[in-house]
Amino acid sequence: MDKDRSLTVIFVSSLVILLAFSPTISSSSDIKSVKETTPPDPITELSATSTGSGSDVELNWTPSNAPDFAHYNIYQNDTDEIKNVTHATLINNSITYNSTHTYMVTGLKCDNTYYFAVTAVDASGNENKNVTGTSTSVTVRNITMDITYPTSGETFSGNITVQVRVNNSAVTPQVNISIDKGQWLECEYIGGLVRRWEHSWDTTLETDGEHTIDATATNKYGVTRNAESITVNVTNQHFTLQFNPGWNLVTLPLNTHYKHAGGLANDVENCTHIGKWDSSAQEFEFYVKKTDANNFTLQNGIGYIVYTNTSSQLVLSGTNITSTTIDLSISWNSIGWYNFTSTKAEDLAQNIINCSAVAYWNVTLGRFVTHPINTDISDFVIERGMGVFVYVKT
Repeated sequence: MDKDRSLTVIFVSSLVILLAFSPTISSSSDIKSVKETTPPDPITELSATSTGSGSDVELNWTPSNAPDFAHYNIYQNDTDEIKNVTHATLINNSITYNSTHTYMVTGLKCDNTYYFAVTAVDASGNENKNVTGTSTSVTVRNITMDITYPTSGETFSGNITVQVRVNNSAVTPQVNISIDKGQWLECEYIGGLVRRWEHSWDTTLETDGEHTIDATATNKYGVTRNAESITVNVTNQHFTLQFNPGWNLVTLPLNTHYKHAGGLANDVENCTHIGKWDSSAQEFEFYVKKTDANNFTLQNGIGYIVYTNTSSQLVLSGTNITSTTIDLSISWNSIGWYNFTSTKAEDLAQNIINCSAVAYWNVTLGRFVTHPINTDISDFVIERGMGVFVYVKT
C-alpha cells in the first residue's frame, strides 16, 4: 500500500509541472507567427534581353537572400509597366532554387513590348507584391543582316573591305563571311550607330572572274541568321617574273599579297635564298627558304636578289603601283622598276639627284654591269620587273 501511494504522488506532480510550462510554449508560437509575416526583400537588377529570335526574351536578376526562400514568381504584362504584381499575369512559379536567377520567356510576338517582374516567396507564402522601380520591359526583336559593301555586280581588284550589318540585335553576335562557299572567315566588330562588321579580302589571291560572298551571324543564344549572297567580279593586273638558274635581281611591279620574303620564296620554284640590300652596311642580308630567321618585309620599289636552282617563272596578280618613295643613302642602293614603259640607265641616273652610276645584274656573266652617268658605257635598258643598283653621292 505504501508503494502505490508513492507512485500516485509522482504522477500528480508531473501534471503540475507540465501545466506550469504550457503558457511559455504558447507565447513562443505567437512570436514565431509574427516573424513569418515579413516578406523577402524585393528582387533587384532585373533585366530582360531579346534573344533576336523574334519570340524569346531572357530574364536575369540578383538572387534572393531570404533565409526561408521557397520559390520565385515571374510576372508578365503586355500593356503597362508593372508596379504591383496583383495586376500582372503569373507566368512561372516553379523555380525553387534561389541560385537559379535566369528564365527564358518564349512564345512572344515580334516587335511587341512586354513588361516583367520577379518576386521571391518564402516558406510561409509571404511575397512583396510592390515592385515599383524593380520591374523591367523589353521589345522583342528578330535579327536580320545584310552585306552593305560591296554591292552585287561591282568589279574589284586588290584589297577590298567587306562590310556586314546586323540589325535589331541587343546581343553582339559572331559574324563571318565566306568566299565562294569556302571556309568561314571571322569579321571584326566595328560598332558605331550602324552596327558594322568588317573583313579585309585580298582579291589577288583569287582568279579573275565572278565570286560569291556569303555572311552569317550567330549570337550567344544560338540564334543564327544568313545574309543574302552577293556576286562580284574580280579583275586584277598580272605580270610574269622570269627566273634563270643562279642569282636574279628583280622587283615586284604590282601590289601583291606577298608581304614577307618567306611567302615569295615559297612560290618561286626551286628558290633557296632571297636577299635584301642593306645600304648602311653596303651588303646583302639573306632569308633562307623555309626558315624563320630574317623573314624581312617586302617593299614596293625595291630590288631583291633571288637564287633559284632551275629556270622558272612566277605569275603575279595584283594592282598597279601608282607611286612610292624610296630613301637613298650615300653609296649604292637597290631599287626596282615597276613602270609599264622601259627606260635607259642614263635617263634614270639623270632623274636621281647626285646619282653617278647605275648597275644591273647580268645573269649570263654572273656579275654586275655598271653604267657611269654622262657616258655611253653600258647604257642598258631597264624594263618592268627589273631590280637595279644606283650610286648616289648625297
